[in-house]
Amino acid sequence: MMVSPNMTYPKKIAADALKVVETMEKKQAQGVVLAEKELGALVKARADFAKNKDGKSLLGLDAPLFPLKNPGIVSVPLGFLSAVLGALLFRSRRCEDTFNEVNVRQTTGIALAKAQEH
Repeated sequence: MMVSPNMTYPKKIAADALKVVETMEKKQAQGVVLAEKELGALVKARADFAKNKDGKSLLGLDAPLFPLKNPGIVSVPLGFLSAVLGALLFRSRRCEDTFNEVNVRQTTGIALAKAQEH
């Protein structure tokens, strides 16, 4: 999520604001009188551009590293694969040795009345 387009990227905001400013100024240059709403949009766009033109995202990025809006499409299968690989590569011999004993205890309840040393 932190490197996807879902994060706020100030340079993207500045680019969008610059488009609004250019469009409104082009209208004014043609002699069109801007409405109150358009003047408000122009003032806001100028402020947004000035505020965000040199900014960076929370992670210091200018643009998203990952192009998809829903990074879970890739990150969930990768997380599952890494969990499986981690479980297979870093097995615990002690856990494998005590599996049958723990399985019998949890399914039958035998030897649960007294404390066991682990």
